Amino acid sequence: MDYNKLKIFLRLLRVKQYTKNLMLFIPIVFAREIFHTKPFFHTALAFLGFCLITSSTYILNDIIDAPKDRLHPKKRNRPIAKGDISIKTASMVGIFLFVVGSILVIKASILAFGMSMVYVLNSFVYSFYFKKKQLFDVFFIAFGFLIRIYIGAFASSVDVSPYLFLDMFFISLYLGFGKRRYELFTMEEKSQDFKEVLKYYSVYYLDQLMVISATLSLGIYAMYTLSVPSKIFFYSVIIATFGIFRYYHITHNLKSGEPSEELLNDKLILLSASLLVLYDGVILYFHF
Repeated sequence: MDYNKLKIFLRLLRVKQYTKNLMLFIPIVFAREIFHTKPFFHTALAFLGFCLITSSTYILNDIIDAPKDRLHPKKRNRPIAKGDISIKTASMVGIFLFVVGSILVIKASILAFGMSMVYVLNSFVYSFYFKKKQLFDVFFIAFGFLIRIYIGAFASSVDVSPYLFLDMFFISLYLGFGKRRYELFTMEEKSQDFKEVLKYYSVYYLDQLMVISATLSLGIYAMYTLSVPSKIFFYSVIIATFGIFRYYHITHNLKSGEPSEELLNDKLILLSASLLVLYDGVILYFHF
């Protein structure tokens, strides 16, 4: 396989999207189990398998969306929409990835595999129906993130706290509404042709939903920091607030906001995320 074909194959798998699956490690981090060999190994195995499973769902979604993706200035370059890979070949690759990924997740935990199948079902239901329904479209995206949390929790045999569940839910909504806002700006008058659900949204409406989601997310995180027996943990709210505000700036002043791109490419978001992980990790694991 030459370099160009490899690049096409990696774009088909949407390898950049694997960063979302790092959420599988969140439960063991906050349960203070990250340095324990067995929970970490099982989570890592589930992560590898789940990445392959998610790639298979992305391929399915790309096959379904290929006609509309050709109308999008960026998505028209996806391998299936562009014609670099045939639907038949993409389907075979998707099936192979799904089978191998399932085997890996089963080895990690049968419960994690069951939750992975819930994710696949969520993706199917979203792709075939709810992606066209106002609010449901973003809520089902948020469910996908929550499912990731539980896959990691089942793989490592740790509990998911109410704080973690609620905070991940609202931050997922925040990013999801930000993505919809970005799509409205990107496509302008063609937005409804590209994504039917966008006709139910307006910039003002999405602004309000983003503010509500961000407020709830920060409020719940602040409550969590106060529940931890530490005199300095709550200072991390400052870092979290900066990251939230930065993404809001990107969606409102830079007319961007694709989460899978901005969370990887924006230096200030990367810096705030890294500082937050470092600060929280030091507090949780060294009991400051």
